[in-house]
Amino acid sequence: MTSRFFRARPLLLAAALLLLASPLHAIAAQNEGREALQRQRAEAMGRLSTQQRQQYFAAWRQLEQRQASQRLEQLEQSERCLVQARDVSAVETCQKRFIQGERTLRQARMRELGELQGRFNLPGWGGPRHGTRPEKTKGADRQGG
Repeated sequence: MTSRFFRARPLLLAAALLLLASPLHAIAAQNEGREALQRQRAEAMGRLSTQQRQQYFAAWRQLEQRQASQRLEQLEQSERCLVQARDVSAVETCQKRFIQGERTLRQARMRELGELQGRFNLPGWGGPRHGTRPEKTKGADRQGG
């Protein structure tokens, strides 16, 4: 009887690991983390005075307006590039420039938003990643470290 228990044990462990690694578990953990962050944000915002809140949102609005102008300028540059493109290679070059420009603008947005949040002692407020994160280098995850 004990030998049967020991034979079934690895199967039970494997099943438990699969459940823990399942997307449903990951989603539940993500939701819990999101709720905790929302609570931290609410508490931090609650510590600001009315005037500080107004200053924060005025600065955020200016940031968004400036960045919207930058995105429109990038779109216009991309349009000019594509209109002048004579072949597939030139179109690909335009696409690469546009994608790189988007990436640069997104990184700048996250950095500036993080700086704004820091000035008001707020945890990551906007954006999918809740503020800034360290830059990754290509292939860093494949270098065995």
